[in-house]
Amino acid sequence: GNGTMSAPAGGTQVGQAGNGYARISLTETNTFNAGAQTGTVTIGGAINTTNLYTASTDFQFKIGQTIAAGTSSIGSSTTLNNIGGFVLGATLNTHSLSISGAFTSANSGLVQLSGSLTTTTSQTYIAPVEIRAATTLTTTSNTITFSSTVNSDATTRNLTFGAGSGNAVFTGAVGNSAAL
Repeated sequence: GNGTMSAPAGGTQVGQAGNGYARISLTETNTFNAGAQTGTVTIGGAINTTNLYTASTDFQFKIGQTIAAGTSSIGSSTTLNNIGGFVLGATLNTHSLSISGAFTSANSGLVQLSGSLTTTTSQTYIAPVEIRAATTLTTTSNTITFSSTVNSDATTRNLTFGAGSGNAVFTGAVGNSAAL
């Protein structure tokens, strides 16, 4: 597709090596076909997008890694298909993610949370979850489901729920290998 990156001082650039700011603006829908992608896709700051799709390949997806107390938003229900894991924020840089719709993690790969995740409907964590900093999960009166284990990163952490009239459902062990 046609992508552009705004330069920090204005104008448009093709790409920039090193640390800096970049805004990727796509004028049409771009589909990235599954291939042999591996490794990690890291976004140091925030993402603000209408839709987010991930391929069913073995890569880890990280957002909010370097900007303290940043906020991201996704404008539609989001199911992560990548099997390498998902990381929201970092231990020292918590991050907030707001999703208009539901959130579902992939079937495998560790989900690491540091900050807050808010949805307008349900949250479903199929893969194991690790709490790396105080974390709040919020829905608008919908269920938050954990289908695997929920542990901390070996340091006692707070996990807070705001499910309104919904429930938090656990089918795996909680705090079994590392207490919350």
